[in-house]
Parts: sequence; C-alpha cells; structure tokens
Amino acid sequence: MVKGNNVTIRGKTGNRDDVWIMGGGPQGRTTHVFLVQGANFVARDMTLGFVKHHVIHVQGENGTDSPLFHNLRISNAGQQLLKVTRSPERGVSHNGIVTDSLFEFTDGVGYQYYTGGIDAHATIGWVVRGNIFRNIRSPDEGLAEHATHFWSNAANTVVERNIIFNSDRGIGFGLGKQRGHDGGVIKNNFVHVTRDVGIGLESSPNTYVAHNTVVTFNYPNAILEGIAFN
Repeated sequence: MVKGNNVTIRGKTGNRDDVWIMGGGPQGRTTHVFLVQGANFVARDMTLGFVKHHVIHVQGENGTDSPLFHNLRISNAGQQLLKVTRSPERGVSHNGIVTDSLFEFTDGVGYQYYTGGIDAHATIGWVVRGNIFRNIRSPDEGLAEHATHFWSNAANTVVERNIIFNSDRGIGFGLGKQRGHDGGVIKNNFVHVTRDVGIGLESSPNTYVAHNTVVTFNYPNAILEGIAFN
C-alpha cells in the first residue's frame, strides 16, 4: 500500500523486463502489487502481475491525483489489471497518465469474465497514450470488460495511439444512461476485437472520435454510438 504523496518506484535500468514484482496468482493471497492512496505516485520501468484482484488499484477516494504509469508490463490479474475507484463523498482521481505500457493475459485469455484492462470510475482528465492491450478476453460466455473503460461520470479522458488486439471489447466511454462520460478524445487507435464493439460510447456527449481503425468479425458495429454522441 502506498499512502504517501510524491512516491516514485522505478526500475534501475529503464528496461521493464529487468525488474519483476509478482504475486501468487489469482488464487493466491496477494491482492495487488500497488494499492495507491497518495498523490503524484509514479511507477515505471517494471513488470508487474499475477495477483488476486488488481495489479494496480488507484483510490481516487483517498486523494490519488496525478499518478503516472510509464513503461510497465501489467499482466495476469484475477480482476482488472488497472482499477481506479472513487467515492461521491470523498473524491475522485484527476489527471492520471498511462503511457508506453503493455497490458495482457499471457495465456491468451483472462481467468474469468469479470476482468479488463483499465477500468476507471469518475476520473477527470486522464490520458491513456501509446499502450498495447492484448488478450483482454473472458474464458466463458460472459464478456470481459473493455481493454480500456472510463465511466461512472468520468470526463475529459484522452485515449490515443493505443493498440488493442484480441480482446472482447475495445475502448469504452460510459455505460448506460446513468453511468456516462462527458467530453474527451478517442483518436489514432488500432482496435481488434473478437466478440463485441471496438469503440463504444454509451452516454458520452461532446466526445471527439477520429482516425481510428477497428477490426471486428462477430459484432455488427465497429463503433457503437450510444445514448448520446456528439
């Protein structure tokens, strides 16, 4: 658990394959690699994974503004690989940055349907740029969550220049009328999905979507224009 502000944890060489921090797998006792409760946390240049819940859990309800995740390999969690939570009474996370990282399930599929890449609630101003998401898939009939999903009244998210490959669902802003998203940008991404929509906007007004490539074989719409799309 990281409670202090301005904490940086990084690999010495800059090569993420040189430093590994691993738990005991989805049935083990390690629930997270990093449970973050402080502002301006930085994690970079490492390989992280094999945990019961989330590899990284950012708690917006505890003041975790402006985290930076760079050049990480994040893999094999029992639930979502990167989770961001919030509290209506205590707060949300602002201005997170996720760049140049790899999110994946190394066996080609997740451990259950309740899994995903980035799952972020009520964030404001987060940026997801230049990452690779691979094999964000459910092993059964229930769909996995998106490779990257910002919802529950999130706003002004930028998702650009990412590659999503072999995943159930791609990029999602909002989910239903009551748990939407506002504003933001989705551009210059490559999305390959196997079971559902490539880019979904379910109640996400004022969102700019441009110059994306979506490949899907088993869903009628590459891009789903949800309840509100401008």
